[in-house]
Amino acid sequence: MLLVITSISFTSCSWFDDPANVKKVGTGYIKNDSGILLVEIEGTKYAPRLVYTNSSTRDGKTEMEPIAGMEVTVFYIEGYREPQFIAGNRSKDYLEEYFTKNYTFAVIVGIVLLILLLCAFFDEPPKRRIVHAD
Repeated sequence: MLLVITSISFTSCSWFDDPANVKKVGTGYIKNDSGILLVEIEGTKYAPRLVYTNSSTRDGKTEMEPIAGMEVTVFYIEGYREPQFIAGNRSKDYLEEYFTKNYTFAVIVGIVLLILLLCAFFDEPPKRRIVHAD
C-alpha cells in the first residue's frame, strides 16, 4: 500500500491540479489620478486595491498596497468577478502556473486515513488460545 501511495505522489501530481483559467487583460503602469491609483489598458481604467508580489508563503500568495509608477499585469481568474493585479509584466503561462492549485497532498492524506479507518473497522480481535496442561 505504501508503494502505491508513493508512486501516486511522484508520478501523478498533475491529476489533482485545479487550473486557474486565467484571462490576461494586459500590462500597464499605476498612475495617480487625483488621489486615485489607476491602471489604464486599451482605454479601460482599473483601480487596484492590492497587488500580488510574485511570492508565496505557506499561508498563500503575498500581496501589497499598489504604488504609483509600479508596472502591473491585469488579469481575471475564474471564480473572481473583480480584476486581479500582479507586479511586473507577466505572461499568461506564468499566471496560470502561479495560480493553479494542487491537491495531491490532501488526496494522499485522505487515502491514508481511509485505509487506516478500514483496517481498524475490519480488524478482528486476536483469538485467545487455551493451552491445557497434560
